[in-house]
Amino acid sequence: MQKEVHARLHDAEQTLTTLETPDEEYPGHDSHFFENLWNTRKAHDLDAMNKQKSRKKEMIAVLLGLEEELIGACERLRTIQATRRRARTDADNNELMALPGTVVDVEEQIEGVATALGGVAFRALAGATDNKTNALIAISIARSNLYEARVGLTESRLRRHQNTGQRAAQYNARQDSKKTANLRVKYQTYERKVQKYHTDFPRAVRVQLPDLVTVMRMSLEDNFWNRGEVDEEEHGDHADKFRAGIDATLLQRRAVEELRRIAREVRQMMGWAFEYYEQIISFKTQLEQEVSTQHHNEEMLQAVEELKPRPEA
Repeated sequence: MQKEVHARLHDAEQTLTTLETPDEEYPGHDSHFFENLWNTRKAHDLDAMNKQKSRKKEMIAVLLGLEEELIGACERLRTIQATRRRARTDADNNELMALPGTVVDVEEQIEGVATALGGVAFRALAGATDNKTNALIAISIARSNLYEARVGLTESRLRRHQNTGQRAAQYNARQDSKKTANLRVKYQTYERKVQKYHTDFPRAVRVQLPDLVTVMRMSLEDNFWNRGEVDEEEHGDHADKFRAGIDATLLQRRAVEELRRIAREVRQMMGWAFEYYEQIISFKTQLEQEVSTQHHNEEMLQAVEELKPRPEA
């Protein structure tokens, strides 16, 4: 495994070295540039979605207030209508004349807010959008969440296959089940957003949508995880180079993290080995002491037997 990780790290470093070399109008960029590009892109996507979510909460609060106002107006209207005409006051009659207009006005406001919640600004949050950029942002974030879930499942399975005690094995099995369920949820979210994007924009380039089984078997280094984060309109002819740089940067990062994990496991195993060795040495010393003591006792008993007077013949 360590050789494979070193090979992936070597490939990533070679790609980054190549991308540092200027080529025609391409100025050349190092790994720090691509890492910053990746982080900036993710931060931009998350910021855009967070702003939409914040606005959505505000609109929902307004909608709830309008609904409460509508319910109150309707209840007041029914109460006045149920009152006998002779028992109605002038204020009741005036309110009865005004309430239908109030109800209609509130209903129109509710319809307006509901339309906004389902319109261009907010459909991306529910899986649909008339705005192509927001749709791609939603797909990108859904893919990132799916990737994190896939990494979590991989780590859980690695821990589960380690030689551990029964209690730890049961815990790892439960964690594996939770991680698998979480991956299914994240995949379903990604699937809904991609399918809706294909429906809303049938002429757009198709977004890759592998099935769940393929995703669960897919390597973490597959290009699927890194597609869509580079805006081709923004970066033009260099988009492919930027995407390759981001891919290589992420591959380098994962390889380094995996090597660190392997190193931690090796150190842990060496620690266990040294501890086990010390226990064996301690047990050996105790055993030798007990054997020596027993041998000494036997010699003492033999000496005592020799000192005893022998019976005369």
